Parts: sequence; C-alpha cells; structure tokens
Amino acid sequence: MTGTAESNKRAHHNGEIGEDEAMKLLVERSKQHAVKRVNGLLDFVIGHTWVEVKTCQIQIIDYSRKDKHRNGRFILDINQHSALQKQDGLYMFVVLKDGELFKHRLMRARDLEYRNNLTWTTVIRDE
Repeated sequence: MTGTAESNKRAHHNGEIGEDEAMKLLVERSKQHAVKRVNGLLDFVIGHTWVEVKTCQIQIIDYSRKDKHRNGRFILDINQHSALQKQDGLYMFVVLKDGELFKHRLMRARDLEYRNNLTWTTVIRDE
C-alpha cells in the first residue's frame, strides 16, 4: 500500500471514530430532539439542524518539517460548508490523540469563514 493509500485509510478510520464520538457528544447535548445519522452530504440531523463532523489527529508526521511533526488539520468541503450555511447548520470539530477523543468544539458554520483546511489549534482554543 502506498503512503497516500495508507494516509487515506487512516483518515477514513479517524473520521469514523470522530463521528462515533460526535454522536455521543450530540446525544448528551440534545435533550429535546433525537440525533439521526444520515448518509449524505452531511453527517447528522438534530431536529431541523444539520451537523457536519470534521476530525483530525492532534499531530501528524511531516517529514518536510525540521521536527518531523505538525498539528493536524480539518479538511473542509465547499459544498458541505455552503449547505450548512444555508441551513444555519453546525460543525462538530473533533481532535483525536492516540485514537481517543482529545478535544472538540461545536460551532455554527456561519461563524466560520471557509478555507479548504484549518489547523485544529485555529478552531479549538483553550479558554
């Protein structure tokens, strides 16, 4: 398997973990509406609110850097972002460390200017 194939497989697996963790967090937060997982452009719907989950690792290996590591990044999709903005939807950003939930943030898509990728530290800041 090539480096890219391995990276894509790992990203897919991390995305599944992120969605599972997001489901738990969303169920805890949503007392009035059921959280439904959907297989489409977006991941979840709570009542009438759409939610897209974005997952990354706390750090990844980057051989182009002197220290060989960099912070993980969330990859955004313009079609998802547009749909979320039109529906006043939410992003659930999930950061994993060693395959476990490390940090998360739920935010309105309208509060986020679209960029293709975002370093997790720009989205989730320590209060």
